[in-house]
Amino acid sequence: MKRKLPKLSLVLASLSLVWEPGLAQDAMSKSFTSKGVSETASTQVQREPLQTVFKELENYFKVNIIFEDNSIKGQFTFVEMNDLKQLTIDEALAQIVKPLNLVYKKIDDKNFIIKQKGKKVEVFSELSIKSEIVSDSTHLQVKGRILDASTSEPLPGVTIQLKGSSKGAMTDTNGDYAINIPSERSILVFSFLGFKSKEVTVGQSSTINLALEMDSHVLNEVQVVEVGYGTQKKEAVAGSVATISNKQVQQMPSINLSTALTGNTPGLIVRQRNGTPDSKNETSTVLIRTTSASGYPLIVVDGIPRTSATSSNQVGLDNIDPSDVESVTVLKDIASTAVYGARGANGVILITTKRGKESPTKFNFSTAATFSKPTMYPKFVNGYMQALLENERATNSGSAVPYSDADLEIIKNNSNPDRYGQTNWAEQGLKEFSNGQNYNLNVSGGTDKVKYYLAGGLNQQKSILKIDNDFKRYTFISNLDAKIAKNLNVSADINYRSENSNAPYAGYTSLYSSLFNQSPLQPVTFSNGLPAAFLTSASNPIYQAQNGGYRLAENNYFTGRFKAKLIIPFVKGLSAEGLASIDRSNLFGKDFSTPYKLYRADANGNYNPVTGVDSKGNDLKPTLNESITKANYITMNFSLNYARAFGKHNLGGLFLYESTETKTDAMSAGRTNIFSNNSDQLFAGDASITNNGTASESGRVGYVGRLNYSYSGKYYLEGSFRYEASTNFPIDHRWGFFPSVSGAWRISEEGFIKNKLSFLNDLKLRASYGMAGDENGAGFASYLAAYSVSSNATNSNTGANGYIWNNSYTSSVYAGISSINPNFTWAKVRSYNLGLDFDLWKGMLSGVVDVYHKEAYDLLTPMFSTSATAPLSFGATAPKQNEGKNHTNGIELTLTHRNQVNKSLSYYVSGNISKAKTIIDFSGEALGLPEWDVNRYNGLGPNIDRFYKSLGLFQSQAEIDVWTLDQDGQKNKTIKPGDVKYADLNGDGVLDSKDVYVVDNTYIPIVNYGINLGLSYKRLSLDMAFVGIADYTNNNLKQTWANFDERQLDRWSVDNPNASWPRLSNSSNNSLKSDFYGMDGSYLRLRSAQLTYSVPAKFISRLGIDAFSVYVQGGNLLTFSKVKFMDPETIATSYYGPQKTFAMGLNLKF
Repeated sequence: MKRKLPKLSLVLASLSLVWEPGLAQDAMSKSFTSKGVSETASTQVQREPLQTVFKELENYFKVNIIFEDNSIKGQFTFVEMNDLKQLTIDEALAQIVKPLNLVYKKIDDKNFIIKQKGKKVEVFSELSIKSEIVSDSTHLQVKGRILDASTSEPLPGVTIQLKGSSKGAMTDTNGDYAINIPSERSILVFSFLGFKSKEVTVGQSSTINLALEMDSHVLNEVQVVEVGYGTQKKEAVAGSVATISNKQVQQMPSINLSTALTGNTPGLIVRQRNGTPDSKNETSTVLIRTTSASGYPLIVVDGIPRTSATSSNQVGLDNIDPSDVESVTVLKDIASTAVYGARGANGVILITTKRGKESPTKFNFSTAATFSKPTMYPKFVNGYMQALLENERATNSGSAVPYSDADLEIIKNNSNPDRYGQTNWAEQGLKEFSNGQNYNLNVSGGTDKVKYYLAGGLNQQKSILKIDNDFKRYTFISNLDAKIAKNLNVSADINYRSENSNAPYAGYTSLYSSLFNQSPLQPVTFSNGLPAAFLTSASNPIYQAQNGGYRLAENNYFTGRFKAKLIIPFVKGLSAEGLASIDRSNLFGKDFSTPYKLYRADANGNYNPVTGVDSKGNDLKPTLNESITKANYITMNFSLNYARAFGKHNLGGLFLYESTETKTDAMSAGRTNIFSNNSDQLFAGDASITNNGTASESGRVGYVGRLNYSYSGKYYLEGSFRYEASTNFPIDHRWGFFPSVSGAWRISEEGFIKNKLSFLNDLKLRASYGMAGDENGAGFASYLAAYSVSSNATNSNTGANGYIWNNSYTSSVYAGISSINPNFTWAKVRSYNLGLDFDLWKGMLSGVVDVYHKEAYDLLTPMFSTSATAPLSFGATAPKQNEGKNHTNGIELTLTHRNQVNKSLSYYVSGNISKAKTIIDFSGEALGLPEWDVNRYNGLGPNIDRFYKSLGLFQSQAEIDVWTLDQDGQKNKTIKPGDVKYADLNGDGVLDSKDVYVVDNTYIPIVNYGINLGLSYKRLSLDMAFVGIADYTNNNLKQTWANFDERQLDRWSVDNPNASWPRLSNSSNNSLKSDFYGMDGSYLRLRSAQLTYSVPAKFISRLGIDAFSVYVQGGNLLTFSKVKFMDPETIATSYYGPQKTFAMGLNLKF
């Protein structure tokens, strides 16, 4: 029970209190620096109600803190309670009141008074106080609700100050307020930490509702960011770290988090490779500061390191419902990622899910209906033009034409559709739109003792193919935080996810591609209803999709996480944390292939099946395969954290031990000759069986240390290391040591700048060096000599399952015997980073610049290049060795402009760009290379391809006759006008592989950029995000199909000498991979656009609704590129490419 001072003391104390204007806002714009919580400490600074903080200090220190309840009701402050408890009561109160423009007065050792700073002491009686209150009650009253302009959520703790007076009020947890004013001419000042203040003249309105805009300058001083095993104030971060907010994540209408991150920060490369409903299994390419497609970043969710971004059996980017994400932090330089050791070499993505806050229970419901269609696909010619072009190609090739004049007349008039159809396969096989739906309901709230966040979600996406297949994801998340003792806090989290995919047996990608390889002259069905087989192959993708069987995947994931934090009372600033986490996955797959009959008509008009039957005409039977994979991923860590302020000096430290263990167990079984298409069970098959099973177990342990120091909010220094071992390496070479060091100088805090350059709010110079490991290429037990067992041996000299001994080939059931290198170990990556952060004109212009150099060495490469196997006489696969080297140079720039034009209108413009080039310094070489090809690719980037240099098209036979380069090996006898003309790069007069030139970076672009725009007018807001790439070679621009597309209409002829396509022919000369068909894969894309309307509170508050907004979204709406016949972001046209999406949704908070 709270102890009270004697009545006389209370009266005397009240006589010394005079409250002045400003309340909290002036203070809120100042950060805790020299005497505050350590800027560099790896602890969580939380936003707490001021009244709660005082009460907790009373209980802890056994003192009385006297204050006027109404004066602080609803006020908040940013503190770390555990750190305050390491101070004396005087130090703790001094830290709290200073930024709030308050002071404390010590009556005695047990009693303290909180009063407004700067007011003279006035003597007044209790009667005069009562009179003032009565007088106030006779004045006008203004009420309303204050919202966050960016989220439309209520803002509790906003200060409403009557300008020129000491009178004020605070918004409650619903953002509501009420204040008495003397007249309609009164001016109210609305202010809140991290937001821009607003002044409003009351006028005749008794209700004033406002939405406050964020103030980036103030936020930088108090914002905390994840940095790996802890948090830091943004102002104290010395490494290259970027944070992506929940709002940015929500702007992209996607159920995949990786897609939603596109274009938000430089250095983070996200490319949508396809748009299948279950595309998380073929995830987008996600890279950080590299142009190598093999360097995927580590994913960390709520402090638990997961597997890489491409993993499908653990929690990763595309396994998390974006609605449950609070923020995403990208660690880009190795000084920031070194604490993750070998898994941090390619960057780290930290995902923080939402948690409960101290507030009444709040519900948030969101739903959206989505519609998708391909961004683009090839436009093909009709059947009649197809026949004409095939005849032209045959004539140019000296062959008989496939279609006579009579055939052409039939095709033109569509008079015999069974023989020659007029089929638009895209229209027949694809829907105009595929549809989906997203639902999410969460509930959150709590007290100072227990906080909770629970959420459930459903995401469904159907296929663009005209089949009833879809992908569903069910999610449930529960994050609980509890204070169970004075010095002990715990959290318990549960995350469950169930994913069900029902896909056609042939696969979305295969069917999608097959639709574009069917001739328009091929009918889908004959007039009698029988499905038709293609003329040159027994295929029909539309009928196959509907009748060919299915691939079912039912995957369930469970994650449990428990964390405890103990404040050690006898050492100020010291705390201990323990964490245990388990991920369990159960993956079930069922592939059921059902034979189906396709028909062709013979010369007598009979329709005969060409599929679905054996050579004797007997019906084929279905085939069934099932698989089960179980995996456990266990993480445990224990850490000691220290954070202490000594005057202007701040010291923080971390020491952590972590272990992980992974176990997998898989089995599969299959049956053939299932007796019925309706009996998709293993028992229904015959004795023809296949069974298989595998198991694996791996682990790692690591020790992490971090020490950081800052002085006076100006100078920051941090050092860290990880000492780690992995079972992927030989016993004597498992351990690796990965150190880093970084520092920052806040130039804007120096006396020669601070308060002298009014436009300069923040200027910080950063520098870092770090080293990390890389275990890419070091697979499970790869240091052990092993072999695989094949069910049969081969008798050819190809070496598939055999070896050469004494100059003779020996077949064997023992295949793939591997040799070992007992000395291979970690690859190493080190980086140097120099950065500059600045904020000008109170956030109107801010920016970040980073320049970096990254070196990777001792990379694991086989003794023989993967492009060539070891000789059969070697008798085994090639061992691994630490020989590879590469380096990356890059620069990144972000500029942001924000402006509040007036109380109704605001906007922002943000752009970012990164340029990174990776160079291969040394890589493994294939055996037997000719001298001219040895080390040819060192000094180039990864993902190389080879092209012939084109010189246009031959325009006449005379030009061919004098051309000295032999392009066909026959002195150009087969070369005709309209064929591609090539350059003789090596000057030997013969066109061969020596004449190709090498192009690198054909997979990941060198230049990536993003442009983000936002406009807000009253309750309407528009947000747009553009992404683009440049300096990128697309090596698929020559792609052709069985049928002609519109590009071939601009083919060469005597009448069209400036054509963009060679003459039509069967000549191999025009099929060589060359730069004739274009190589520029650059594009600019409107990745997302969202228009949101927030309904005024006066229309919904009576219904018990706190906030209600509706929105429309679009994804991949516009694309600007030289590539017109395919989506420029896909790898090849056979891919089920990215989708253009539209969504309509609502958010309801109550």
